[in-house]
Amino acid sequence: MVSVESFTDGLTKLFLSLYILFQRLIAYLFTPPRPRSGLTLHNGRIAVIGAGIAGISAAANAVSHGWDVTIFESKKDVGGIWADVNSTSGLQIHSVLYRFFPDIVWKSGYPQQEEILTNIKRIWLEHHLQNKTRFGTEVKSIERAGKKNDNDYSSPSVWYVNGDKEHAFDAIIVAIGACGAPRIAQFKNQDQFKGQIVHSSQLDDLDVSGKKVVVIGGGASAIEAVELAISKGARSTDMLTRSDKWIIPRNILFEAALSMHPGRQTYLSKIPEWYVRTFFYRELKDFAPKYGIHTSTPVVNSDFLKHTRKGQVTLRRGDIVEITEKGVLFDQYDSTADVMHKHLGDRASERIKEATRESGGCGNQMIEAEVIIMSTGFDCPIESQTFIPERYTEEPFAPPNMYMQVFSVRDPTLLLLNCTYKNGVATAGHIHLGMYSRLLLTFLGDPSTAPYPELMQVWVRFVNLWKTRDAKAVTALTFITYFELLMWFAMFFMVNPMRLRYFFFILFGWRSETLQKKAAIRDKLYKKMQKAEGKKII
Repeated sequence: MVSVESFTDGLTKLFLSLYILFQRLIAYLFTPPRPRSGLTLHNGRIAVIGAGIAGISAAANAVSHGWDVTIFESKKDVGGIWADVNSTSGLQIHSVLYRFFPDIVWKSGYPQQEEILTNIKRIWLEHHLQNKTRFGTEVKSIERAGKKNDNDYSSPSVWYVNGDKEHAFDAIIVAIGACGAPRIAQFKNQDQFKGQIVHSSQLDDLDVSGKKVVVIGGGASAIEAVELAISKGARSTDMLTRSDKWIIPRNILFEAALSMHPGRQTYLSKIPEWYVRTFFYRELKDFAPKYGIHTSTPVVNSDFLKHTRKGQVTLRRGDIVEITEKGVLFDQYDSTADVMHKHLGDRASERIKEATRESGGCGNQMIEAEVIIMSTGFDCPIESQTFIPERYTEEPFAPPNMYMQVFSVRDPTLLLLNCTYKNGVATAGHIHLGMYSRLLLTFLGDPSTAPYPELMQVWVRFVNLWKTRDAKAVTALTFITYFELLMWFAMFFMVNPMRLRYFFFILFGWRSETLQKKAAIRDKLYKKMQKAEGKKII
């Protein structure tokens, strides 16, 4: 007789096989032809700043369609933030919604760092981008030259990087990511702690076996740190947070349904909120946020609440008073241990009973710790960078309040790809990376498709008016969904029907001979104009 476990394993293998087959079909239909090694690309040149997921995806799309690239990377290898996180770090959303290039075939629903890095490097190698990448090169400035004004799309204008006038570019793609250097919070008397303090991105070699661990923070990295502490045999694990984050189950159907929403909180948002509170949080529903589910990025994890029910971790809400020699003095509002003890009574696990005895109830509680993990996030690179001239990102059109969230309203040849993202029920590494890159190629190849600055500003005002009822607001684009993104692309084609000739190229990456011809003609014309004006031809 077949056991339930064998049946479940067989079903899992079947679904995984079908998923891999589905991915191979996508790769066959949408992967552009790879350029041959040494092939001269004639459509123009693009500077790509950053060699992470977004930078490599954009560069691969560009060379596949005839544009040459130079990639500037300050580090010594490709990978971006994924090269700096823990080996156990993985996707926060199902991999079917994380396809940063068409020919990726994920081996699981939620792949981890190694598989993600492997795919980034493979795409980099297969598109012969090695000789087009300058490692160890920090970009300190970019400069626009040749344009008479913002509305001038006919002059042979160029971009320069780091003041190098010997190498000109037709466009700049800024792909410096949404996460920069680890952010370490500072608390009162933190230097008096006798144990170890580490950031949540530095856990691979951390030994917590048999130790008391305190995790400070409430987001995805905090939950990842909790799971790692549990897996490494920590004696106890406490998670301290001031505010709540929505935690949703790892379920592709639920994630997709949540992303198919018009980009703002509506009455329909109450449906998934009710579902998650009732069937996922259950007895812990008071720990679900009071704010709407379509206002901030949720944490995708199916196991964390199970850990709290078993007492493997205690989630505590409140404020940190200070850090002492022995741990954290915490002004506690409530905890999952208190709730579960009250709910289960004598049936509660010994860990829950112990947590309740030692630091239950409200008020100041001494949470003992030997290791403190700071899950306090990362700096935002686009906010700290200084190389983009201020006029291209000045208020009220500073990131993410930009055209399509990524193009400067001053110049559509400046694309800030994947680094203006704030919050959303979506992902920072999906098919939109290719769509935005091909949108830029379309602007370059056929300038008649490019929007003028005034129209880009109107677009931003319209989105703010629609989402916040205030056209002068600057907050509408801090939260997006995939449905909203698709609406933006629909608007893009509707306002200028001439763009429809490139519909299949922009959305699906299918080669457009019309665009190729126009790009080649434009490139030759610009070189003639540059020669006539005595400018260097690159």
